[in-house]
Formats: sequence, structure tokens, C-alpha cells
Amino acid sequence: MKSISQLKEFLKVGEGMEFSGGSRKEKYKWIEWTLWRFNYCKLRKCDKSVVKKYIMKMTGYSDSQLGKLIKRKRETYHIKVKTGNKNKFPTKYDTNDVALLIKVDSAHGRLSGAATKKILVDEYKIYDKMEFETLCDISVSHIYNVRCTRQYRSRLGSYEKTKPTNTGIGERRKPDNQGDPGYIRVDTVHQGDYIDESGHKKGVYHINLVENCRRSRRHLGKISLSSVKTVTPTISI
Repeated sequence: MKSISQLKEFLKVGEGMEFSGGSRKEKYKWIEWTLWRFNYCKLRKCDKSVVKKYIMKMTGYSDSQLGKLIKRKRETYHIKVKTGNKNKFPTKYDTNDVALLIKVDSAHGRLSGAATKKILVDEYKIYDKMEFETLCDISVSHIYNVRCTRQYRSRLGSYEKTKPTNTGIGERRKPDNQGDPGYIRVDTVHQGDYIDESGHKKGVYHINLVENCRRSRRHLGKISLSSVKTVTPTISI
């Protein structure tokens, strides 16, 4: 295709078609050639839109992606794949240090990070083992990071944190006493705080003690408290 009219006709015919290109380097080279072939920078605005739609159709790039490439072509006269080394932090702990940590964890049963840190420091400062010179400065948190590396897991397996267990603490439900006496249900009600002339006051706490049995229900008593601090000595009485 050599003219804008041919591009318009192609876009109409291939409206439902999809195209897949090669590598990014090949696409950039083809885009640069197409822009040069149709003299894109000197085209009218409407013709530029046709060329852009044609390139987007053939490459699958979005309008914003193609706009950046055209801008690069206008500034540098070329569209090339950017190659460069990304900024990386230097590696402080190499494979020898990881192997040393594996040896320590194998001997001591993989203790906590703080305990392992103490062992590493003692090995260098007290027992003068120079191979621990680098590891003695490792932080507790980074010990866990090293334990997640591929080298560590391949030797000692994966590391998992302690998982909490569901325990029915403070569960509000009626006790199932199976008809046996001795099960006491405790109901607490806070009457609410109030404000008087002297200032903010704590409201009264009502505590109802009821012994639950299958055949009977016996009310043991009611305690009214003006402060949570007096709950323990009052119940003891």
C-alpha cells in the first residue's frame, strides 16, 4: 500500500480482522519504515489519523503507546528498543552466607530470627569465626527473607509462620449443661454513663447470675456495680 486512500480501503475491509506481529524489535523497525514511507510528519491531521489507525491495526499497540513511539521518532529520527541495565542493589549476602545460615538452622532447629541473630553474632565476636563476619550484621527481618530464598528452601524446605487456632474465648451462648447442676450463666448489662454537676460519671453495671438446669432455672443473685474495678472483690464476696 502506497497511498492514504489504500489505507482507508484496507481499514474498511479488515475491520473485523486481527493481526499479530513479531518481536518488539521487528515491530519498531516496521513502524519506523511506515512513518518514513508515508512521510508522516508532513501529512495533514486527518491523514495522520489514518496512518496511526493502520499501524495500530497491524501491531496491536494502543493510541498512547504509538504516540510515544512517534514522539521518539520525531526527536531521535529512529525507534529503537531501549536496552540498559536496571538499577539494582548490590547483593550483600552471597550463596556462601546462605549456606552458612542453613548450617546454623540445621544445628539449632531453625530458631526464631532474634535467637538466630544472637547465635550469628556470638559465633563471630566470641568464638572468632571469621566466616560469620558478614552474617553477624544481618537484621532479624532479613533472616526470614533469606529463609524464603530458593537455595534455602531446597535444603531445609519451606518456612511457614505459626498459624493461629480458633478458640472459643468470650463466646456468647447458652451453656449446654446436659441437665447437670453447676453451670452458671452470667449476663452483664451496662446502664450507661451520665454527666452530672461534678462531671462525667460511669454508669451502673448489672451482673445477673443464673444457674441453668434442664428442668429448672434458679436465679442466684444480682450485683450492681458503679465501677469495673469493684467487679472482682464483689464476686469474691
